[in-house]
Amino acid sequence: MWNQGLPLSFQSVMSAQASQPLLWIIDSAPLILGVMAAFIGKKQRELIVHNEQLDLKVKEKTQFLEEKNHELKGEIEIRKRTEKALIKAKEEAEDAKHAEERFLANMSHEIRTPLNSIVGFTRLLIETEVDEQQSEYLKSIKYASNHLLAIINDILELSKIKAGQIEFEQYPINLRDLLGSVINTIAISARNKGLEVGYDIDDEAPEGIKGDTVRISQVLLNLLNNAVKFTSNGSVKLHVSTIYNDDCKCTARMRFEVVDTGIGIPADKLESIFDDFKQAESSTTRLYGGTGLGLAISRKLVDLQGGSLEVTSQLGEGSTFYFEVEYPTCEAKPEEEDAFNLHIKDGNELHARVLLAEDNDMNRVLAEKVFEVWGSSFELDFAINGKEAIEKFMANDYDLVLMDLQMPIMDGFTACEFIRTELDPPKRDTPIIALTADVLASERKRAFQVGMNEYVTKPFKPQELYFKMFKTIKEYRDGI
Repeated sequence: MWNQGLPLSFQSVMSAQASQPLLWIIDSAPLILGVMAAFIGKKQRELIVHNEQLDLKVKEKTQFLEEKNHELKGEIEIRKRTEKALIKAKEEAEDAKHAEERFLANMSHEIRTPLNSIVGFTRLLIETEVDEQQSEYLKSIKYASNHLLAIINDILELSKIKAGQIEFEQYPINLRDLLGSVINTIAISARNKGLEVGYDIDDEAPEGIKGDTVRISQVLLNLLNNAVKFTSNGSVKLHVSTIYNDDCKCTARMRFEVVDTGIGIPADKLESIFDDFKQAESSTTRLYGGTGLGLAISRKLVDLQGGSLEVTSQLGEGSTFYFEVEYPTCEAKPEEEDAFNLHIKDGNELHARVLLAEDNDMNRVLAEKVFEVWGSSFELDFAINGKEAIEKFMANDYDLVLMDLQMPIMDGFTACEFIRTELDPPKRDTPIIALTADVLASERKRAFQVGMNEYVTKPFKPQELYFKMFKTIKEYRDGI
């Protein structure tokens, strides 16, 4: 327009555009394209920046996830190592537990086996004609043997409690007979020290309760023996009282108190005396002896029956140990007839032939002497291991087998299982009584699992063995 001599103004531009639109478009294209290029360039830069930001975020997220994944892998590895360590620790603990059980079982067996001979022959000698001095020697041997046996029993009992192997039976108990029995048990040792001993029970107490005679007696004897041990002058008394929990008097909460006038216990030692292997003072063990297990075992046994064993004491004046346990009431259980009275009345009619499988020479001799005292009721035959026992059992007719459990060549478990599974009736049904130094619950359970009828531990009491033999043979012959 300027070349044409037209004035340059907005109106002239618009006029030219209107008159020549194509030229205007051609002239304006570079401007429009430039503007569009600038806009597109800006958007591209923004897109590049955005993509870079996205890449950065992706990298950051990826790095974060990689770090977390690494951490998780580390945690998983740690957890795996921890699990392996826990499994290993559990296996080691179980191995240690089994090793302890095996050690205790072997220790018990190895000590009880010779003790059986010592206690048994001492008992037989005491019943013969001996002079006063010999009688005193024999009583000393008997006391020392029983003391050693009590220590072994305490250690084994504590082990069974910790392993959860204690089971409580529920049988009718004549309460007054039980109390009289435990008092009679400690009476001699108490009176030898010049102590007055006795028990009293309130008039409201039931004639009978349902409980575990062995465990109740064990707790009371531990407390009474402890009282006698630490009392030099005065008395040891057992008091029993009753609280009924219902109108029908179907259950009774029994309170047992053992009161002594002994040395007493310092206030700061009242709880520690219930710890394993603990006594009030270290000097106490030196002066009075003992393992320090009796009270610990008693408290645990009371706890397992739902009660609590406690103590009050005044130093230099005496102590009172007491506990309360709830028992179902029942009629008094009649006292079992003495086994030897049964022998006198009915024993000679049995004429039972007995096979004893026993590898220890002295225990075989002891058994032979005990059977001689019983007279003609039983005819005794011997085998020195399980294999020989089976051979003799198959070749002869026996009314009863007494089976030791630990024997060379073949043990008692294997021999019993063979008889029960491989032989035909009536031989396979012949009664078998375990006569063993093994006292662990696991061994007892195993004995019954393989088919044994009864279980007697060494050192055995002749009365107990006789009664179980008599009862088992009678039941077998009567078809019970």
